[in-house]
Amino acid sequence: MSRRVPEAAVLVGVVLSLSFALYGVLFGDPLSTTLVSVLVLYVFVGYAVRVDDDPAATLVPDPTLAAATLAGGLVFAYGLATFRPFLGLLIALVLVVPAALFHATHAESVTPLSPDATLALAAGAGVALLLAGVVIGRATGDLAGTTSTAAFAASLLVLGGAEYHTRRATARLPRRVDRERVRRRRRRRQDGGGWF
Repeated sequence: MSRRVPEAAVLVGVVLSLSFALYGVLFGDPLSTTLVSVLVLYVFVGYAVRVDDDPAATLVPDPTLAAATLAGGLVFAYGLATFRPFLGLLIALVLVVPAALFHATHAESVTPLSPDATLALAAGAGVALLLAGVVIGRATGDLAGTTSTAAFAASLLVLGGAEYHTRRATARLPRRVDRERVRRRRRRRQDGGGWF
């Protein structure tokens, strides 16, 4: 009876998340409550993935990615329909990026691009998204709100692309830190030499 049951954690997360999302759809703002309900769901899913010996058996990667992509597409379409495209895109990315990273870890690649090309594409799309947020924010007079939402979405997109690169690439991203210089500075500080 001491066996962990990660399937139950996923089931509890789905029930709590759907009940919160239903309340938001009926009585509040559907986009904002969708974001909170997705975060509630991912707490339980993260626990299930963490404690399960074989998380790919609990959450099959291909259907998980397909469901997250479908839900993300629906949320983004609703964001477009309600004239809040950047919030819809942010919530869609919150839905899709963790599922894509789970798929990158536990399944075969579905993207025809190399990890380097995927990272470059994500970085380019993130910069374009941020610039679009600035332009649209300036045009609508809501520069702070639109730009900050676009910045969150762009950073999530770029960080997701970098993590995908880390999980799929054979070679790591180059480090800019000269490790020997850092070690010398640490030794000097320990010897009382200060920073210089």
